[in-house]
Amino acid sequence: DDNDDVNWFLDADMSVLAKTPRAYDAYARCIRQEYIHIPHDVYCRARADILETFLQSSDGIYKTPCMRKALESRARENLQREIVSLRQGVIPGEKK
Repeated sequence: DDNDDVNWFLDADMSVLAKTPRAYDAYARCIRQEYIHIPHDVYCRARADILETFLQSSDGIYKTPCMRKALESRARENLQREIVSLRQGVIPGEKK
């Protein structure tokens, strides 16, 4: 089924959200570098807002039952931790 293929593809793409905290912080730092042209405060606010939409989804982050079971909890922990940091103006993994 095409939808199954799409869901597996999307879940694989989103699997980065469930990395270990240290690896996730390195990922978050890289994302910031992609958007370095955006002022720090704007970036922090906008990224936190976007990440919150992942947590608010009634379907969860992952679409396939296997990936949801394996990755959802850690992904949510990483997102929540990053949101808290961003709301304080801190990019996870960024040296001060």
